[in-house]
Amino acid sequence: RPCAGNYGDGFLMEIKTIATGSSGNCYVLTAPNGDQLLLECGIPWKRIAMGMKWDFSRLQGCVISHEHMDHARAAIHLLSRMIPVFASGGTLAAIGCGDALSAYPLHSNDEDGIKHVVRAGAFTIMAFPAVHDAAEPLMFVIKDSVDTLLFATDTQYMPRAFTGLTKIMIEANYDSKIMDENFIQNGDVGPRRRRVMRTHMSIETLEAWLRQCEEDCLFLDLKEIHLIHLSRQNSDIREFQDRIETAIGVPVYIEG
Repeated sequence: RPCAGNYGDGFLMEIKTIATGSSGNCYVLTAPNGDQLLLECGIPWKRIAMGMKWDFSRLQGCVISHEHMDHARAAIHLLSRMIPVFASGGTLAAIGCGDALSAYPLHSNDEDGIKHVVRAGAFTIMAFPAVHDAAEPLMFVIKDSVDTLLFATDTQYMPRAFTGLTKIMIEANYDSKIMDENFIQNGDVGPRRRRVMRTHMSIETLEAWLRQCEEDCLFLDLKEIHLIHLSRQNSDIREFQDRIETAIGVPVYIEG
């Protein structure tokens, strides 16, 4: 990597996947000091609790990208237990919990700079607009004392680039060729296919964005990429992994 940079040794932000995909999404970040943050809560509360080993003593809250059930199913349960939920005002309103005491509306940042920052324990959260058929969808840059993570899911494309990232969790939902073949075989090339293309990111779109960022030397400190929300029918796990590793030159992990 001609633009490769350096990063320090020591404890790193840990990423754990409880669930990913159209049936439900939920991930756990653990900071070096032990603080934890949920990303999405799109599975039943009991399944989240099992994934957390019934220990919420270190949990600082949950970040939700948008209101669709596979991302926000357990939001009401979290709020009823006074666990902070961070989401856009539009998402909180769509879930029906905008007035909850532990609901914290996030304001998205734009190209003019970082104006809106929220702290949750060891985590610093910055929100940015995503491209999805939801009320006010967001993607996030989340920092702890060591790492800077981009979390982007359910977005048709990446509206902007970011600098200073050390880890990326990002959607690679489908391969256009595989999806076309599947839809032709199933005799369905109509609304469902068009919605996927308008609301989720293909491996082709992701690869093009990553390559451009790499060419612009924006990934000086990038250590790893985690591909999330892969379609079971329209993706190829090994091909996706090899494709992105070849393009960017850092380890790529498939979640789920």
